[in-house]
Amino acid sequence: MKKTYISLLLVSLLLCSSACSSKVSSDGAPSNAPASQLDYAYTSVEQLAGESALIILGTVEVETIADASCSFYTIKVEKILRGAERSDIKLYAFSGLLTQDARYMLFLQTRDSVFYTEPLILLTDSESLIEVSADENVSLPKQYDESYSSVEELCNMVRSLPAPETVAASTEAILDIVSDTELIGKSDNIFAGKITELTYNSAVGAGSAIISITVCYKGNLEGETATCLVPQGLLAGETYLFFRCDGIESMPSRSNSVFMIDSEEGRALIEQLKKLG
Repeated sequence: MKKTYISLLLVSLLLCSSACSSKVSSDGAPSNAPASQLDYAYTSVEQLAGESALIILGTVEVETIADASCSFYTIKVEKILRGAERSDIKLYAFSGLLTQDARYMLFLQTRDSVFYTEPLILLTDSESLIEVSADENVSLPKQYDESYSSVEELCNMVRSLPAPETVAASTEAILDIVSDTELIGKSDNIFAGKITELTYNSAVGAGSAIISITVCYKGNLEGETATCLVPQGLLAGETYLFFRCDGIESMPSRSNSVFMIDSEEGRALIEQLKKLG
């Protein structure tokens, strides 16, 4: 009987529903409960800053729809209160959450995965944006028992707070492309397989695929059926050459770990694998 290998890499932020916000319900979906029914993750600016790797003051320039629930917001940076200098950022968040031309202080985290199309900048919490009015006043979430006379006073307070080391190192380095030698060497399993079922819930995160494995070049999965995460751009019914590490949970690189079986690159790699025995 064929075994089904279920991927354990069902981390948050891989799918759109959890990528847009860190405030989720027990099933991983964003919470739409009224504010009075929520247990707030943060009740002060200091708490929020303690979990934020990047804090900026900036203006929303453009909102571009990313997928069914979320958008990319281009934010022109006015001040960097924490993090590396940059002129703008691209924020991934719920569509309609931020207003065009509005100014905000944003408390942010960076998240990445080998399955993402690119690293994502996300709100630390669904309420981790503080709007700045034209007269330089700030509107804090109502659960914050504090007030500031101006955005400048708030900026000065935030600058005085230390960035925890764990936040500063929150993004794991992802290799975009590796050499053929590294690709083969880093892979625990290398196989050709046909995708029989495929679901994408986000335009930037992983899809979930059921793969019927026809030939195994490394490992012992030949003839098996695998269920695992896959990057964007694959098609159900097509056969691919897959390079997988951590068993089958991950990939050695973001951009060159999956090849069409009949592509020039795929055929060349298969010839190399055959020579290696």
